[in-house]
Amino acid sequence: MSDPYADTIVPTFSRAPAFEILSPEKSRDKSWRWQLKAGNGELLATSEPFGSRTGCLDSISRVKASAAAAEIR
Repeated sequence: MSDPYADTIVPTFSRAPAFEILSPEKSRDKSWRWQLKAGNGELLATSEPFGSRTGCLDSISRVKASAAAAEIR
């Protein structure tokens, strides 16, 4: 199957996308979470809640490792 968006122009940003970690004090449900933001500050993705910072960091590692090979369905 061909990608219908293959010719879509992707905007360039002055900064690279970044993961932002939200501590329990900053999240609405008092858990660890991450957000992925584009270089322009736009929110791209959010995580499920985690009970620890380590769990949150492990999730970021899994997303970073698998996102490049993700298919468009």
